[in-house]
Amino acid sequence: MNIYHHINRYRKFFVSNRVKENGDLDIIDKDRIKRHEFDNYLKNKKIIIQKIYHKTGLRYNIIDHKFKVYRIDFLNGHEVNPLFFNFTKNVKNKKIYKVNFKLNFNNILKFIINIVNQFKWRIYSIIKQENTIIELVGVDGSGKSFLAKKFANLIKNDSKYEIFHLWKKSKINKKNIKTIKPYGKKNYNLFLSYLKELYLIYKILLFYLKEIFFSKKKTILIFERSLRDIIIDPSRYRLKHYPKFMNYILNMIFKNSNIYYLNVTFKLSKKRKNEITYKKFLELEKNIKKYFLHNIKINPKKLTKF
Repeated sequence: MNIYHHINRYRKFFVSNRVKENGDLDIIDKDRIKRHEFDNYLKNKKIIIQKIYHKTGLRYNIIDHKFKVYRIDFLNGHEVNPLFFNFTKNVKNKKIYKVNFKLNFNNILKFIINIVNQFKWRIYSIIKQENTIIELVGVDGSGKSFLAKKFANLIKNDSKYEIFHLWKKSKINKKNIKTIKPYGKKNYNLFLSYLKELYLIYKILLFYLKEIFFSKKKTILIFERSLRDIIIDPSRYRLKHYPKFMNYILNMIFKNSNIYYLNVTFKLSKKRKNEITYKKFLELEKNIKKYFLHNIKINPKKLTKF
């Protein structure tokens, strides 16, 4: 059962009949049971989910494994203004834009209850709202930048997004960017290597505080080069040792991220970016598999067509 067929179970609660793939849908969910059922259905699915909490409910922006986009909004009531929830009687499944307000005790009581409920909902929304993180992992030339652009084009009309190269905002959409070939310098000695790890951890923590912890958390962060690349390929960053402490920090910060592993052949990698030797290609493939094997809580979603 795909997402399209699953949401048809809620047809009697639809505000409109715009039920289609690459379309949007509003569902009345006053008791918030249907969204919990939907959450349970989405568990362990190979999809990307962005949840956006807003004043009248919870919106899901979903990208499935075939790059189809679903926009599903679970509404806390029929009325567009949450302060007037439950004011309209005998409502058919449609949004109510205007409410006939009569000044009486029952309506005043409803209004006060709605104010309290809305305050509680907004506090709950602030606590539950999280950024959606997409990490792309693969050897040079595996198509990470291409896929980052593809994700960005899919979500640009519905969500805010930022593309990052490690902790820096990416410039993949700009032309004539000077590229630096990796592995041009020797690795540091062991002492300097540990100092470099501390410096990289400092940069990662600064990034986390600025872009994740103190953000509004309604943005999709797309890493066209994942921060985990430092763990997978330490020599690219002139590290002589395996950065265990950094690995622990990254697993803690990005525990709920969507990781895509782009699996390509050496021939295709060389055709796209002639930056690594066959020996280095095999080493990176081995490191990637070893990394995800040791970090068993991380389950990358494998892509082979890029």
